[in-house]
Amino acid sequence: MICRKPLYVLAFTAVVFALGSSDAAAKPKLKIDSTHFDFGFTPEGLPVIHKYWAYNVGTDTLKINRVRPSCGCTSVPLTKKNLAPGDSVALELKFDTKRFKGQIAKTAAVESNDSTQADLQLHFTARVGLWEGIVIAKPNQ
Repeated sequence: MICRKPLYVLAFTAVVFALGSSDAAAKPKLKIDSTHFDFGFTPEGLPVIHKYWAYNVGTDTLKINRVRPSCGCTSVPLTKKNLAPGDSVALELKFDTKRFKGQIAKTAAVESNDSTQADLQLHFTARVGLWEGIVIAKPNQ
């Protein structure tokens, strides 16, 4: 006669272990489709805006603590700090081109509770210049 008790105990232990480990593995995961953006030519003195979309592709709540720009010329106000799994938010980066000329490269760090990338870097570039060479046509003049 085969003793089935050890098989039941083994199966029960495996199920408990699997359920327990799935809760322990629940983690937030920040994903941003593209972390680089080029504004191209931007007239000096005008602010420009780009939206980076942040997604939580993990299995636990993602907490975006703050977005820290590398310069005071850039701001990224947070409209939502906590993202449930599957949720997203637009990170609207605003770059003020005053006091800049030429090729510019800046960053902003997204600080979150994603343990694999606690400080995800957003990069942007722009070529800031004067309105030289731009023709404004006015009809009937």
